[in-house]
Amino acid sequence: MRPTWQRRPPSLVLTNPGLSDIVSAVETSRCIYQRMLTYTLNKIIKTIEIGFFVTLGVMTTREFIITPSLIVLLLFTNDFATMSIATDHFSFSSTPDRWHIGSLMTSGMMLGSLILALSMGLFAVGVRVLDLSLNEIRTLVFVTLVFTGQGVIYLIRERDHFWHSAPSHRMIVASFADLAMSAFWQPAGY
Repeated sequence: MRPTWQRRPPSLVLTNPGLSDIVSAVETSRCIYQRMLTYTLNKIIKTIEIGFFVTLGVMTTREFIITPSLIVLLLFTNDFATMSIATDHFSFSSTPDRWHIGSLMTSGMMLGSLILALSMGLFAVGVRVLDLSLNEIRTLVFVTLVFTGQGVIYLIRERDHFWHSAPSHRMIVASFADLAMSAFWQPAGY
């Protein structure tokens, strides 16, 4: 038996007369590519935003600006919303798709930096202008991360204008569940 890396890829079984199954397989694979692209871009943007935001917040205030329990809730809710990308409606491209890692990283870093600037601006307003207490700052940080996380998913899901196509019902349900869990969950000792 051949090692796994030497095996041939799976074959395509045609179940209908003609070549319509091949066209359908190409369209489906291009939609899968768009979902993978959205997922990857989403992860790059959120990693930049959350990593730098929490680090800069700790450096600014000399306090942890978000509690571990809120981070766990944020991770769970963001992951459920991110998983719903797999159910979203995507249009396939008319030409073959290729991974362009450089442009993907550049786009992700640019969008992540803009969202980081928005988050840091809201944080600065909370600290300097509104003079919020530490618990109020933690709430502001959590709400900012939840809403920017949701916004990113809807912003990058479409290659055209974000309103070009409606999101899937599962994505909308996941977003509402995310927002509901975030709004009504009371962390212990808070």
